[in-house]
Amino acid sequence: MALAANELGIIVVGLAVGYWVMSYVIEKRSSANPTPASEEKEEAIVPAWCAVLEVSPNSSRDEITRAYNKKIREYDPEKVADMGAEIRSVAATRAQEINRAYDEALRER
Repeated sequence: MALAANELGIIVVGLAVGYWVMSYVIEKRSSANPTPASEEKEEAIVPAWCAVLEVSPNSSRDEITRAYNKKIREYDPEKVADMGAEIRSVAATRAQEINRAYDEALRER
C-alpha cells in the first residue's frame, strides 16, 4: 500500500509541527524550573560514595552498611551469572563501584 504524495506531505508537516511544539514545551518547562546555584554547589560538595550508596554524608556506619548490602544485592555478579556477557560486565563494574564507595565511606567514619 503506497501513500499518495499529499498523504506523505501531511505526515511530514504533522511531524514537523509536533517536533516544534514539543521543543517549545520542553524549553519552557526547563526555563520555568531553573536549578538555583546553591543547590548545584551543594550537589558538588557531596562525596561520591554518598551518591553511589544513596545515603547522606551524615549517615551512621550502620546506615552505610545497610545501604551497601542493599546495593550489592542488586548488582551481585553471581546473581547475573546466567545472563548475557554485557549484563555480567555491567554488574561487575557496578559492584566494584559499590565496594569502593563502601570502603571510602568506612575510611571517613
